[in-house]
Amino acid sequence: PIPLKETARNQKNIIWVANIKPVKQLEYFLEIADSFKHIEDFRFIVVGSLVSGTYQDNLREKIKNLPNVDFKGSIPFESVNDLMTNSDIFINTSSYEGGPPVTFIQAWLSKTLILSLNVDPDNVFSKDEMGIYFENDIENLKQSLKEILNDSSLLDSYTSKAFKYANKKYSLRNIEKIKDTFENQES
Repeated sequence: PIPLKETARNQKNIIWVANIKPVKQLEYFLEIADSFKHIEDFRFIVVGSLVSGTYQDNLREKIKNLPNVDFKGSIPFESVNDLMTNSDIFINTSSYEGGPPVTFIQAWLSKTLILSLNVDPDNVFSKDEMGIYFENDIENLKQSLKEILNDSSLLDSYTSKAFKYANKKYSLRNIEKIKDTFENQES
């Protein structure tokens, strides 16, 4: 079972989870974090493996210089669930996804709102309102992030709808679909 969100905290956690490689575009998440470094209650959490390489070394340097970013590295799936559950927003900056990634399902089931910069698999954001799709407009994403984190009723309306959707679509009754989704993400 996914633990329930803590309700009595002022800190707003914004999480990014992926394998750190160019297609996942962590640099955009760090740009967003940099825009909010003056807001003490906004914490940006990065989860993913940061191996050696020029791209990764540049990101490592950016992370080190952002006081509002917590780098968690590569952690077990259960720990990602805990972090997701205790986050308010999950930001996806990937340039593309093959379908709804596992992280989307984790976010929906933990009532964490998804803000997606570039992908809208099966139109779940634009049509079904399971999160917000920004059509590669990072400035709009930044503005929306600030508005949403300052309006708990707006945040709740998105997360409640997404939770109902995910609970229906990815429940134990649909275990074969879940299994297929996870297996397809591993390949």
